Amino acid sequence: MARDFVGSRHLAYRLLIRSLRSQYRQSLLGYFWVVIAPIAATGVLLFLSKQNVFRSVETTIPYGLYLFAGILFWQIFTDSYQRPIQWLSTYRLVMGRVNFPREALILGALCEVLIQAGVRVSMLLFVLLWLGREIAATFLLAPLAIMALIGLGLVVGLVLAPLGLLYGDVERGMNLIMVFWFVMTPVVYPPPVHWPASLLNQVNPVTPLVVTARELVFGTGLTQLGPFVVVSTLVIVTLFVGSLLVRLALPHLVERVSV
Repeated sequence: MARDFVGSRHLAYRLLIRSLRSQYRQSLLGYFWVVIAPIAATGVLLFLSKQNVFRSVETTIPYGLYLFAGILFWQIFTDSYQRPIQWLSTYRLVMGRVNFPREALILGALCEVLIQAGVRVSMLLFVLLWLGREIAATFLLAPLAIMALIGLGLVVGLVLAPLGLLYGDVERGMNLIMVFWFVMTPVVYPPPVHWPASLLNQVNPVTPLVVTARELVFGTGLTQLGPFVVVSTLVIVTLFVGSLLVRLALPHLVERVSV
């Protein structure tokens, strides 16, 4: 499997270029959609907060920045779980007719996620500089938390990808689940300290990754370092298991979907 990952890098690059071009070929704004979506979401939530539709919370940094960073990190996570499913679904018929390393699809999906994550982190840095805020030294460590967030998303995507090839309900069902997952994750609010909301955040693996990434960006001190290390370690192990699962399951699944 490791040999196929290395050997498929050139094919993954070509598929990545094809994917990026096809996504924005008939779009006037093109790659700006990656930037517009989090700005629009932040603007809407801030407007609703100002109108007292929901109550904004006290944060150590301006709430707008707190909200903007949280939405960026959440979108990185959702991209990470969606891309493996989308790539394997797109090339499911090709896999039944052409023999090539399936790891190229996983590698291509990962590269696409990394590109979009890089754009979003760069946008966050630009906003901080534009507002004249001092960049914390811990900002340089934020990519570690972001990589853990991407890894967790890939684990979810790889586990669901085999089922996603057979049933379109998987992707639709996950879109519904992600709405509840978003509410359970401290994206627009600080981690709760009172039960039972605190329990939901403690069992949510995304919570320490999003919280730590945001704390590293703004240099506010790490409050969930222990859970972050535990989840990151589990992500490394389960990434291998997820990749192995896809490698073993794809030959059998391709026969069914290509019939």
